Amino acid sequence: MGDFVFVDTNIWIYSLLEDGPNHQKRLQIISLLEPIISNVCISTQVVNELYVALQKNKLSLSLIESYLDVLFKATHLIVVNEDQIRKAWQIKSRYGFSYWDSLMVASAMQNNCEILFTEDLQHGQTIGHLKIVNPFLG
Repeated sequence: MGDFVFVDTNIWIYSLLEDGPNHQKRLQIISLLEPIISNVCISTQVVNELYVALQKNKLSLSLIESYLDVLFKATHLIVVNEDQIRKAWQIKSRYGFSYWDSLMVASAMQNNCEILFTEDLQHGQTIGHLKIVNPFLG
């Protein structure tokens, strides 16, 4: 894998929800991800978080499953495994991130992603070979 990016759950939420206060973010994300979608990675953690978040936004189960089906076909799915969980413990201890953010970082790192798109961590921070990018900050 090379030139791969990992996309956090909240970024997917913005890209999928058409209404509401985040419409501008939706347009930004779509224009960012569309040209690189074949290099995008998601993890089983992201899929599960996304399912729950979309359900809380009152989307029908069939629509949620349709969205996820498109993501499965368009992106690379990373199955969270024991090595990533153990790496997440180390990341949490060293950087003080939440466990869930640490697991996302570990999944991205162990699958050789170069960028993690997220709003939840420090923009521009580098962890090993992984760069944290908030796509709304430029």
